[in-house]
Amino acid sequence: AQLGRIDEALETLAEAEAVAGQSSDARLAAWVRFYRARAFLVAGRAKEALNEAVEALGEARAVQDRALSASINALSARASLAAGQLRTALACSERARAELDALGGGAEDEGEIFVARVEALRAAGRTEEAEQIRRRGAERVRELAARIAHPDWRARFVDGPEAHRALLA
Repeated sequence: AQLGRIDEALETLAEAEAVAGQSSDARLAAWVRFYRARAFLVAGRAKEALNEAVEALGEARAVQDRALSASINALSARASLAAGQLRTALACSERARAELDALGGGAEDEGEIFVARVEALRAAGRTEEAEQIRRRGAERVRELAARIAHPDWRARFVDGPEAHRALLA
């Protein structure tokens, strides 16, 4: 989806959704919805991203996947900002941050969670708070990177994800 091949990504996700349904794998179904919502957001289809994220969040909660719930709330915050819904973006990004804090980390998209909160706070004019969250996110990226022994993989972790680059900027 990041390379602009949204239709292809959506087709693949439809296949994954069929597998999830056939195998009654609710966790896979929640992840499929999450990635579909992300694809919609990348394609500039914010309202569709929000609708899909709402469904994904329900499924993530049903399987009690708090890390996925945190990631979905962060995605919902970014989609809400794209749709011009600042209050919703602030609420979703706060939920994502609180879930991440409760987990003590470990969400797949920790950087995205921090960035979603920073973007929502900046959009609300709360720049000092946004900068505090950005610094906290940057410190977390550095902390996780320090655990990666191989220098090339460590550099990929730091420089690869857009969220990590944004936090470290």
